[in-house]
Amino acid sequence: MIISKSAQKVLDKADKPTAAKLNKALVKIQNGEGYIEPLKQIKKGMESDLYRYKMEHYRIIFKRTPEITIKSIGTKNDTKFRRTGCM
Repeated sequence: MIISKSAQKVLDKADKPTAAKLNKALVKIQNGEGYIEPLKQIKKGMESDLYRYKMEHYRIIFKRTPEITIKSIGTKNDTKFRRTGCM
């Protein structure tokens, strides 16, 4: 599993209980368990093979290739603002 810099920063800054939950979620992603859904292509040029794993109010965006690549870890609000733009 490859973890991007931004996702690693979130893991490093999280408190111990949250970090433990996120690490458990990463193991579930590797095993293909849990609530995993494909992301819709919203903008032109957006990667088409991205998936989202939902855990409480956290969202983990990852890419399935021969090896799983974790793109970002954020909260529900972060994902919404990044997608639509903060108004």
